[in-house]
Amino acid sequence: MPPQSGIDPSASFQTGMEGAASHPRLSLFPEVITLNIMGEIAIIFGICLVSEGISALLPIPFPASVISLLILLALLLCGAVKDRHIRRTCGFFTSNMAFFFIPPCVGILEHVSTLSAVLVPFLFISVITTPLVYLVTAWVIQLMMRMRKGGARHG
Repeated sequence: MPPQSGIDPSASFQTGMEGAASHPRLSLFPEVITLNIMGEIAIIFGICLVSEGISALLPIPFPASVISLLILLALLLCGAVKDRHIRRTCGFFTSNMAFFFIPPCVGILEHVSTLSAVLVPFLFISVITTPLVYLVTAWVIQLMMRMRKGGARHG
């Protein structure tokens, strides 16, 4: 008889098939309301793995991280993955986001001599594109909010 750890393995998720059957969207996990943390990480890393494969197959260089975001967006929009399936892991990633910026900062510090030669154009591009990204993002959010309300105006 295996030793008991006091943890019920079936307690890592709750089932609710009656709600999933009436839902019009197709879901990869219709019977699961919440996944355990390993299931959430498996979904996110599985999407990352698929996007790495897609990126390797493309004839042009395209970042796998962008492909991952697009795949996750598509899965969330079509209902195949629900936000509750990845909520805790995404919450962990966003609350510890500063930690994930350490490697790029170290990489920049390693290449200071190269970057100093193009510092003025780099700063100019950064100053121009940052507000542009903010403006486009705000415009897209406003457009989506209008579309959600049913009064989709394009402009």
